[in-house]
Amino acid sequence: MELEQVGTAARRWLVDRVRRTYPVLALLTLIGALSAYIRIAIPWSKIFTSSGVVLSGNDPYYHERLIESTVANFPVRMWFDPMTFFPHGSPLYWGPVHDQLIAFLALVVGLGSPSTQTIYSVNALFPAVLG
Repeated sequence: MELEQVGTAARRWLVDRVRRTYPVLALLTLIGALSAYIRIAIPWSKIFTSSGVVLSGNDPYYHERLIESTVANFPVRMWFDPMTFFPHGSPLYWGPVHDQLIAFLALVVGLGSPSTQTIYSVNALFPAVLG
């Protein structure tokens, strides 16, 4: 008899927990969908043009260079860039996780041999998906 009471109490607690959590999950889903619409759907035609993928700013193009190097030598990313502080070069002090994640996703999407267009597309969409 006591086990039935424990089971009923546990079910009641679970149902109550779901009822309290559901509105929060619905709100978070709505916020996520709205932010995805703002960051992906609205600028889509400015990013994916007939001439190719257009990245915004300078940093995405530098990261694109690092990502292409990482894709070619996966999972190794270069730690010294001869093109920065030219002609001397300089070490890269920031971590490789961002570039390696994009390189990995590009390799998956490109089925092991991604084109430059695929790498650019993943690089353009990754920050928006990441949040």
